[in-house]
Amino acid sequence: MNIRLKKAIATVSVVGISLSLSAQQFSITGKLATSVNGIAVLAHDVQDHLTKYDTAVVKNGMFSFNGPIAEPTYARIMLNPAAQGMAGAIPAAVDQVEFFIEPSQITITGDTNLEATNVKGGSSNEDFQSIMKELKILGDRGNALSQMELEYRSAGNDAGIAEVRAEVNSLREKRKAIQQTFIQQHPESFVAFTLWRRKTVGLIELPAMENEFNRFSAAIRNSPSGKQIAARIAIAQKLAVGKPAIDLSLPDTKEQQVTLSSFKGKNVVLCFWYRDFAQFPAFAYQMLQISKQLKNDNVALLSVYYNTAGTKEDWNNVIEENNLQNWTNLIDFNGLSMRSGAASATAKAYDLNFGYLPQVLVLDKEGIILSRDINMAENPVAQIKSLLGIKN
Repeated sequence: MNIRLKKAIATVSVVGISLSLSAQQFSITGKLATSVNGIAVLAHDVQDHLTKYDTAVVKNGMFSFNGPIAEPTYARIMLNPAAQGMAGAIPAAVDQVEFFIEPSQITITGDTNLEATNVKGGSSNEDFQSIMKELKILGDRGNALSQMELEYRSAGNDAGIAEVRAEVNSLREKRKAIQQTFIQQHPESFVAFTLWRRKTVGLIELPAMENEFNRFSAAIRNSPSGKQIAARIAIAQKLAVGKPAIDLSLPDTKEQQVTLSSFKGKNVVLCFWYRDFAQFPAFAYQMLQISKQLKNDNVALLSVYYNTAGTKEDWNNVIEENNLQNWTNLIDFNGLSMRSGAASATAKAYDLNFGYLPQVLVLDKEGIILSRDINMAENPVAQIKSLLGIKN
């Protein structure tokens, strides 16, 4: 079990990401053993959960990176990843060093591998090294437990497996407690803010997350990522229960424009979704159940599809293959981009991202939001009936 600070939804290579006008310069100097040669790969977070990659030649153990950065952020440097059999995607198992990159001079010194190097930089990197030292103890124990579980599985020792899993769960709780304590004690730290931001991958829950955000320092709240969170909080306020849903206009399967406001006078189940996620078969089944049990003169079912690739014909095929014809199916074609982070007007209005799709809302006959968070894994038909006062 590898304890890591970063839990990305999707990691992509980005070229030419525009940074804030206030971006400052970072400088990294690496000094390893003179026998080390090859390529070093720097990966660091930029806007909207994207990762930027850069490369540098390693000669006689020496390498360097420099460039603009808008704010302190998580980074890692990998040594000769392709030489370790990893052309293309770069795994966590490759020889690497993790740190926090910031507008300062960062030095990395060590022997023949990056994992054992010493990183010196600014205050953010000190924060990062501090919490990672605590988490490493749990991570090392987690790795040992993973090996124990494999051995118990091979021996058919169910009791041993149960003991391992119980301890793993205990480690997870300890990790959460360490992280939560660090967040609470370091309101001025970008490392703490990075940890906290993982909670914002899904829906922004008000007022709790707004209150937590406001505990961070002004410098963090006014940083590029801080402003992104503030903007999402503002959208969440507009989409809160009791507020009118934001109108949208998108083409249906016959290329006819359909507006959300045209359904006024009916209760509406509004589903934003896409195809490419592991639980899609279960999700499609629940979509079918909703269409069978809820579509009537008083309830309109409206779906908005986001494509990750492909054509509109592929979308039509998905509808037919999963018997979703009873929904009014709309498409926001290329409305979200995993590569660039770009989003359409509708996606921005509803704060949509592939990381938190599907998303299902329920509106009353006046277009007022009754719920923005229908759980499609737990009997959504019952949840929707309860909201609309529909008796079985």
